[in-house]
Amino acid sequence: MCLCLLGSVSRIRPILQESSRFAKRNVAVNRKAIADLGKSNYIAISTGFWYEWSLAIGPAFGIDTVNRKVTLFDDGDTKISTSTWPQVGRTVASLLSLPIKAEGGNETCLENFANKVIYASSFTLSQNEMLASVLRVTDTKDADWTITKESSRERFTTGLEEIKEGKRIGFVKMLYTRVFFPDGSGDTEHNNGSVNKVLGLPKEDLDEATGRAVERAKVEKQWADE
Repeated sequence: MCLCLLGSVSRIRPILQESSRFAKRNVAVNRKAIADLGKSNYIAISTGFWYEWSLAIGPAFGIDTVNRKVTLFDDGDTKISTSTWPQVGRTVASLLSLPIKAEGGNETCLENFANKVIYASSFTLSQNEMLASVLRVTDTKDADWTITKESSRERFTTGLEEIKEGKRIGFVKMLYTRVFFPDGSGDTEHNNGSVNKVLGLPKEDLDEATGRAVERAKVEKQWADE
């Protein structure tokens, strides 16, 4: 990463892309090795970004609840799947509570998930839906906020440029904005399915989770000047 910071944006992009490909290759190789060895199995769990954590960081989901500023990526309508901390914990606990093999007429078991990636989430929603929840929680209106729009792809590029300058905020922009690209890649619930029902995960209250994020933002170190 230090070497990346010294290069130009045109040089950083292929380095980051290659790093991503390298990481994916490593994961794929490791998973295949586990499966081929036949001594054990893996289960990978994807829960998306943490909702309370991410919403509390202004540049992440684009909603700065402290300063009442919003940056909508494109039109703010792209949906992503995200999870609260409690839901992540329930997902892991529910999964590990399953029997290894099907028993008692219940077909749900760990064996069914062996060597697979499973997807769980709390909400699949857009920035506009997040903002609507924030407005309800804070008892405010659109007029009380400064709302702007920015191309998701341009924001991603800006993040790369800021990484070049050694600004941590650039990594946040790059990391989060990618899932909001209009290709819908961040919507794992509809792209990959969900184990929420199978694992008996509850439907959560969006405004309650948003309220936790709003309170957390008040004490969270802001990234604006970094």
